[in-house]
Amino acid sequence: MLIDRLESRLSSRKNRCLSYVGRLQLVVSVLSSFYVCWASVFMLPSSVFKAMEKQMRYFLWAGSDMVRGKVKVAWKDICSPKEDGSLSIHSLKDWNLSLMIYHIWKIVSRKDSLWVRWIHTYCLRGRSFWVVHILAKVAQDKRES
Repeated sequence: MLIDRLESRLSSRKNRCLSYVGRLQLVVSVLSSFYVCWASVFMLPSSVFKAMEKQMRYFLWAGSDMVRGKVKVAWKDICSPKEDGSLSIHSLKDWNLSLMIYHIWKIVSRKDSLWVRWIHTYCLRGRSFWVVHILAKVAQDKRES
């Protein structure tokens, strides 16, 4: 669903007349923020990262044609910091990882929010965050045997 929505956004008729700079701005601001909404809630599989970055890459270099082969710079160089001469497009995988780490930090540091209180009350139930996965694995192994 996420990949389909991105594809429909890229193939819009409005985007056919965009210059390279316009396509870059669309990728940096609109499409990356579109992804961040999902990445802040779910740990997405690497296949989603690859498919989304592929579409963004094709759109950036080829426009609405979405064809391969017009690449001018390697994508990993595009995703490097702006100080290194990059275009400041962030790696989707890095965004997802950093957002998940931020949620973990909020849970461990007991930030004052309703979500963190809910996690501590209903999911952790007084246990440490660091042992919950181990306990879930033990419970799953017991159910399977």
